[in-house]
Amino acid sequence: GKVPLTPFPREMEVRTDGDNYQEIQFVVPGSVKGQIRRYEPVVEMPSQAYRRGGNDADPMAEGDGVPGALVMVRRGELEYRRLADAEGRFRIDGLPPGKWLVSVDEGSLPPGSQYQAEQLQFQLDVRSGEETPVDFRLLPRTRRMRMIPNVSALNAP
Repeated sequence: GKVPLTPFPREMEVRTDGDNYQEIQFVVPGSVKGQIRRYEPVVEMPSQAYRRGGNDADPMAEGDGVPGALVMVRRGELEYRRLADAEGRFRIDGLPPGKWLVSVDEGSLPPGSQYQAEQLQFQLDVRSGEETPVDFRLLPRTRRMRMIPNVSALNAP
C-alpha cells in the first residue's frame, strides 16, 4: 500500500465556477522497528560497563525485553502509539517518509523499576519502503554516595 505525502484531513476550497482539482501524492511508507531491553552490569568489568542480560559468551547478546512499554512516534500533529510485546519488541508501520521523533513513555516502564532509560527519545529519518531500527536501553539506576568520616573515630585519644 501507499500513504499520502501530506496529512489529512485537508482544507479545500470548493468553487462553483471551475474545476475543483486537488493533487494528492502517495508514497510507499516506511516503518520503525525495535526493542526495549534491560542491561545488567558486567561484574568482572568496571562499574560503568553494561551488557544485555543474555549469553555470557557474547556480552552484547540479546537481553531481557521489557514488555508493555508504550512507544510513540510523532511528527508535527501526527502521532502513532504501540505497546511493546512480551519480549519488549515493537513495530510501527505506515509512516510517511521524513524525520520522526521516536520515544518511550517513562511512565509505562515497570513501576518501582531499578532501571532507567539511557535515552528516552531518538530523532529518526524514516525512508520510503525501508525499515528503520531503534533500540531503547534500560540501565540500572545509579545513586551517588558520599562518604562521611566517622567523627567519633577522629576524636578518639
